[in-house]
Amino acid sequence: MLSMSGCAIGMLFYRDARTKDIYRSPGSKKNYYTIKATTLSHCGCTYLMINNYVNKKKTFYIRYNYSNVTEKTIYSINDKTKKVDTVELEATTNNDFSIPLDSLDLEIYNRIDNILLEKPKEIIYEIKRKDYKGYKRKPKYLTE
Repeated sequence: MLSMSGCAIGMLFYRDARTKDIYRSPGSKKNYYTIKATTLSHCGCTYLMINNYVNKKKTFYIRYNYSNVTEKTIYSINDKTKKVDTVELEATTNNDFSIPLDSLDLEIYNRIDNILLEKPKEIIYEIKRKDYKGYKRKPKYLTE
C-alpha cells in the first residue's frame, strides 16, 4: 500500500502558486537584491526567494523556509570552460557550518527579520524566523 503526505496528495490535484514582490534593496540599478514571497496553496506554506544581482547578473539566490530548509545557490563563471558553475549550500542554526555568513547574508537575514515582524499581506502563511550561523555544503548526488 502506498502512503502519501497531505502535501504530496495536494500537489497531485491542485497546484496554485502565487509569487509577490516584497522588497528591493535601494541604491544601484545594477547591484541589488530582491525578496519575493511564494505561497503554495496545495500545502499551505509560504517561502521567500531572494535573488542577488551584480552588474545585472544573478550571482546567487536564497530560498528561505522552503520545506523548512533555507538553501543558497551561488553562481560563478568557470574561467576555463566559460560555463556557469553552481555551489549549493544549506543554512544551519548550529555551529557545524563550514562557511560563515558574510555581510550581505547578514543584511539580507536582518531584512527578512524585519519583514517577518511587519507581516506584509503578501506572506499568507507563517514563516518561522531562524537564527542562521552559516552554511554547509549540500552533498552532490552522483548519477553515474
